Amino acid sequence: MNKTIVLLTSVGIALLPVMATQASAHGTQVVKRASAPKINLTFSWWGNATRDALTEKAIAYYEKLHPNVHITPQFNGNFDDYFKKLTVQASGGSEPDIIQMDYDYISAFGDRGALLNLAPYHINTKNISQSLLKDGMLGGKLYGIPNSINAYALFYNPVLMKKAGIKVTPNTRWTWSQFAAVVKKIHNKLGIYGTDDPEDYEHFGYYVRQTGKPVYSANQKSVGYPAITLQNWFTYWNNLRNAKAIPNEAVTLSQQMGHSNDPFMAGKSASIFYWANLYESLGKMTNQPVAMMLPPTMPGGKEGMYLKPSQFWSISATTKHPKQSAAFVNFLLNNLQANQDMGTDRGIPVSSIIRKDMERTANKASKPEFAYFDKAAAVTTTPLGTPPPVNNDQALAQATTILQEVGYGQLSAKQGAEQTVSQMNQILGN
Repeated sequence: MNKTIVLLTSVGIALLPVMATQASAHGTQVVKRASAPKINLTFSWWGNATRDALTEKAIAYYEKLHPNVHITPQFNGNFDDYFKKLTVQASGGSEPDIIQMDYDYISAFGDRGALLNLAPYHINTKNISQSLLKDGMLGGKLYGIPNSINAYALFYNPVLMKKAGIKVTPNTRWTWSQFAAVVKKIHNKLGIYGTDDPEDYEHFGYYVRQTGKPVYSANQKSVGYPAITLQNWFTYWNNLRNAKAIPNEAVTLSQQMGHSNDPFMAGKSASIFYWANLYESLGKMTNQPVAMMLPPTMPGGKEGMYLKPSQFWSISATTKHPKQSAAFVNFLLNNLQANQDMGTDRGIPVSSIIRKDMERTANKASKPEFAYFDKAAAVTTTPLGTPPPVNNDQALAQATTILQEVGYGQLSAKQGAEQTVSQMNQILGN
């Protein structure tokens, strides 16, 4: 008798998971699946505290919709630290499942086999511009899908501009010489900087496009412009630095965009060059009024404006869950609530459908960003082009060192330009 009871009890226990599964299959909500798989996906990005909070909100919503999936966030701080860590992870095959990737690095990670080809995974890209999709393709493989669209901008403080007697209208767009005059006038009138020093290689790329030359040659084995172009750029900023109308190199190196010691954030500079997606964050982080205009033009030159993927969503080639990772990427791209949660911190949503819905319901803080995107798109005449070479990070590091030496006066504009071109060509050629 006791043996019979034990046997029946054992059978009953053994049947419990099956019965629970059958009940679940028939729509019964009382008994949950005892053996439902729990899939853990790691997701990494760089940014700031604002982006961190917004992204976490979208993650929480996804987990609510998909209770069998857990997303482990890996918020990795600033851009440089993020890619240093990601490089180490990729070398050991331990990079996160879903990766926020940048245009400057997608070649390096894609060509080394660290990224998954996303084309076979049925991610909905029908509402994304084909030209933007091409920005994430290498050798016919889709290594990244743009998550949002960004554009280069000149941020300015309208109150300081008015105090300095500078008239700015919605259609104002200065030439480089006009902008230099504005910067000097602000300094002379108010005793502050007219603009922060944007003398870095990324911003130089905008200037290069105006000369009709590419940043890199077609085979990506050298830079695509002559040294005199970089020399002119150095000279332009040296003149403003010597007039004390922009910060010296020591101030430039100590400042951190988005922190109180940045001159623009502190109201000690009337303008700054940066990416338009920073607009809403700047409004939240500073008491200074902020507006945007198109950056300066080159008389007789080409249009330098272009639309750039803010970042890409990429997936690790070593992920154990490619389908689930792709489903999460699809959610980030095409779910309206997810995009509303993340806002425009990364830029304007890349999906035309999502963008239209968000622009229609945009709050006062983000409306100017949508308006600026429309203005930038209206003047943009050429696509962004091929992603930078595989060893672009090494070349940029060398260029940055020389940029700083020019800023400190250790090298002349001519010497700095010649050394930059020579050393970058050597690195790129290898």
